[in-house]
Amino acid sequence: MDTDVELIRSIDAMLPLGCFIGFQHEQFVSNGLIVGAEPHNAFIQENASVYENLSFSNQEDSYKLTVCQEYTTNILQKYGLIVPDTGKIQIVNGVHVFPSEYFCPYDHRTFQMNKTKNTYAIHHFASSWWDEKRRKEYAVLKARVRLDRIIHTPNRLLRGVLGQERYSKIKSKFKK
Repeated sequence: MDTDVELIRSIDAMLPLGCFIGFQHEQFVSNGLIVGAEPHNAFIQENASVYENLSFSNQEDSYKLTVCQEYTTNILQKYGLIVPDTGKIQIVNGVHVFPSEYFCPYDHRTFQMNKTKNTYAIHHFASSWWDEKRRKEYAVLKARVRLDRIIHTPNRLLRGVLGQERYSKIKSKFKK
């Protein structure tokens, strides 16, 4: 589990499952969110074996940027995992794979929180491995998206109340 993952309720109910993990977003299963497994679990051993002979730099002294989620997702897809996330719990070769709402309800790309009654943990995406410049750029982007969301809230509310078609007609009258 990453250091920026917050457990918001007990995972005791999942302990009898043998092995569990969750989608980070619709495309990737992440072993950084949370992984639970009995000792000597075959999936955990296979996932760990990927790293045994893996070089993290190329010949040109640049770093390989393949993230662990890709390796983990590829292994599970080999056994029948359906990607993108179906929103349902999938049992793949004995591994219970949970939808993102369970362990990763926060989408760091849109800055939206989708916490539900099924949520056990929240990944806060601190990105502590980024250098200071990249973290500042991300903070600026996050602030811009939040400001844009605040500015456009009245429009979203009106669209919800009026419906898209009526909203568009009224909006077009003001643009003239």
